Amino acid sequence: MELTPIELLKIIKGYALQSASDEELVTVMDLLSPHTPLIKEKEYKDIYTQILKILAGERDRARNITQDLKDYIRNTDGTFTLAECYTSLGITDVKEKGIIRKALCVMSKNKELEKVGTKTGTYRSPDRTYEVIELDDVVPDPLKIELPLRIDQLCNVYNGMTLLAEGEKSSGKSAFGIETAWLNRNLFPGKVRYMQNGELNKQMLTIRLMKRPQHEYPIKKFADKIEFITRHRDWWDIVNPEGFNVIDYIEEHQKKYLIPEYIARIQERLTTGIALVILQRVPGRDYGTGGAEIRNKPSVIVALKRNGGGNGVVIEDIKSFNVENIGRLFGGEVTNPRGLWRDYKLVDGWKFLPQGDWRTPDDSKKYDYFKGTKKNDPDFPHEN
Repeated sequence: MELTPIELLKIIKGYALQSASDEELVTVMDLLSPHTPLIKEKEYKDIYTQILKILAGERDRARNITQDLKDYIRNTDGTFTLAECYTSLGITDVKEKGIIRKALCVMSKNKELEKVGTKTGTYRSPDRTYEVIELDDVVPDPLKIELPLRIDQLCNVYNGMTLLAEGEKSSGKSAFGIETAWLNRNLFPGKVRYMQNGELNKQMLTIRLMKRPQHEYPIKKFADKIEFITRHRDWWDIVNPEGFNVIDYIEEHQKKYLIPEYIARIQERLTTGIALVILQRVPGRDYGTGGAEIRNKPSVIVALKRNGGGNGVVIEDIKSFNVENIGRLFGGEVTNPRGLWRDYKLVDGWKFLPQGDWRTPDDSKKYDYFKGTKKNDPDFPHEN
């Protein structure tokens, strides 16, 4: 691994700010300089000179405490406290502590810093970077996504979106996730990244996948297109920004109110890719685990519910309707798909078979159940 000269300077300066001895700094330099082959090039002369001055101990003879503080803040992410400033800069002298406090006060008044929380002595640097959306008159094409039970007929999904599936126990949450991953295995270059919480270890996952006809769905095809990952937390750290991601499912035992933030972090990592987030839903509750705010970010939200001896899927919300398909399916009787529902059977733990058409919330009519979809049925091409 190679370091750039500026990276080397930041490392040396960081150790110096933490009161490393001259001998320790020289040791760090000896260890890292072989990884910085450009450091002695003419164009990096100024950087090399700064490093030499630090190694020569000049930081102790002509120390600018305020500048050291600003350097520390510039290299600190998130919040920091007054006590952390003292520790990181090696400040013990009462006079120097007063300089630090005054500098923080001035920076706060100048809006370079802002105070955090109700307690004194906690700060953060405002992030004033932003990205401008360049508008034009080109309407983007939705992704050619496929979803079980033909949910995809009702919605448009675009790059950077998250989808949410709230599932009651034994309603087929993981089956929904795996089938969605399989149906969209070729939607983006690279493998689908499937993060699961440990319920499906290698043995259980193999058993589940082997229930599919192996001449059509061999295990090797799944391994070639989908990487199954065990992940219990910080899912956003390994989200593929440009690919298809499934998180099955988000758990938070102590602080369930944090789940909306987790979903937001996942979406923030996406660029051209998308993510399907799966959550547990307690029967009788209006929302999945985490409360109403879990629905702030996702653009497609469905609930998988137990319905007597069977299962039902409910469209909780869709932010971008597929107007053309909805008109074709409902002939103008339905314009907003929110609240539509249909029953389904989950066969062999993987195959989603619709049981009847989409129904509106107030539709109490009895209807004929499908006796089983036919091969190559144009209405349900990926349910066969």
